[in-house]
Amino acid sequence: MVLVLVIGDLHIPHRIHDLPAKFKKLLVPGKIQQILCTGNVCDKETYEYLKTISPDVHVVRGDYDESALPLSITVVHSPIKIGVIHGHQCIPTGDIDSLSSIARQMDVDVLVSGHTHTFQAVEVDNKFFVNPGSATGAWTGAHNGDPTPSFALMDIQGPVIVTYVYQLIEGEVRVEKIEWRKEPETDNELAIVCEKLNLKSTERFLDIGCGWGTLATYAAKNYDYDCDTGCMLSINQTVFGTERIQKNGVLADKARLPRPSGWQGRIHQDRFARDGRGRTSVSAATPKSYDSSPMAVRGPHLVSS
Repeated sequence: MVLVLVIGDLHIPHRIHDLPAKFKKLLVPGKIQQILCTGNVCDKETYEYLKTISPDVHVVRGDYDESALPLSITVVHSPIKIGVIHGHQCIPTGDIDSLSSIARQMDVDVLVSGHTHTFQAVEVDNKFFVNPGSATGAWTGAHNGDPTPSFALMDIQGPVIVTYVYQLIEGEVRVEKIEWRKEPETDNELAIVCEKLNLKSTERFLDIGCGWGTLATYAAKNYDYDCDTGCMLSINQTVFGTERIQKNGVLADKARLPRPSGWQGRIHQDRFARDGRGRTSVSAATPKSYDSSPMAVRGPHLVSS
């Protein structure tokens, strides 16, 4: 597990004097392994402050930063490759098609950008786009009023990124949780799982820890396996997985979501050499997965003592 702080558009001291005190209370040393900054830090003191939170700081050049900073950077947390830009290169500003083009040029799975001063997290074509907004809520001409101060914390666990967005709304810090999973690059990994299972015609299998139905759909469609997928994380997963099964022409009695009660059959866990992590399935991305009660998600990694 790697905790990465995604922050940017601070504009200190040109547009605002400091980070909100409630944010600074959360951003303490020893909890975050890496910082990705979308730029417009604007002064050396703020950069040094970020280094006190984590010594591993990566900053790109914003349109108000000095020219010594790079325009883009790439970091790797295998198997995920993350690109960072400020976002003023994107025309129109914040346009998802333009960002998708940049992500393809950089050959990254996740593209972090800023410049809009508005938080966004969206999945498009198995790529994840994150904009942490402005951590200070600094003024920008694109807004009628002041932007909502925000930053993001990415909890990276192999092919999964759980993103917590922290926003200061009416003087209180509110937290929302969004999960994204990188899909397998090809169907080859799914085929490997099915070959290793080598199920008999009288056997069924339970895919634990997937939830989106990718493996169950593939196995039922290509190997005529009798599949169940359990351990559902949300109602949205059930809907998404069921729609995937239907779109692939798989009969409802061959792949079922969620898990029926009283299930009996084989439980399989596979280990891929690609990232060396024990995984029970290979899951697909979902456009967005919001916690049903965002205020209940207090971003446990940043709770101050």
